[in-house]
Amino acid sequence: MRKHVVTSSDRTLGWNNSRRLIGDPVAAITRLKESDGPDLLIQGSSMLYPELLPVGLIDQLVLITFPVMLGRGKRWYADHPSTARSWTLIEQAHSPQGVHFAAFARDGEVQTGSFATNPPSKDELALRQRQAAGPW
Repeated sequence: MRKHVVTSSDRTLGWNNSRRLIGDPVAAITRLKESDGPDLLIQGSSMLYPELLPVGLIDQLVLITFPVMLGRGKRWYADHPSTARSWTLIEQAHSPQGVHFAAFARDGEVQTGSFATNPPSKDELALRQRQAAGPW
């Protein structure tokens, strides 16, 4: 499997079949996505995600949540402008230790709406009147 490596280091890449991506990572990933080839996978790059998410270059996210609190962490959009996006849960699982795995697919623009519930029933309205009148 070919490995594309985004790095600013000039060290020799020790992985078999690896290739360094030169220049702007967003431009390099855009070119890769436009070319023929297998799907791309990013594993554990907390510096690459914030660059690719705001410009729509990530089609699917797999989030792994561990049941521990370690203090401060990195923000996905810490210093980058972002575009609101909607995501749809496509798969999830839990380990016996409480680790949660959730896969999301990009789902277009964020739909806004109301969180209002259904209109209250006659019984609910009567209860509210009794409560407003005093002890019930």
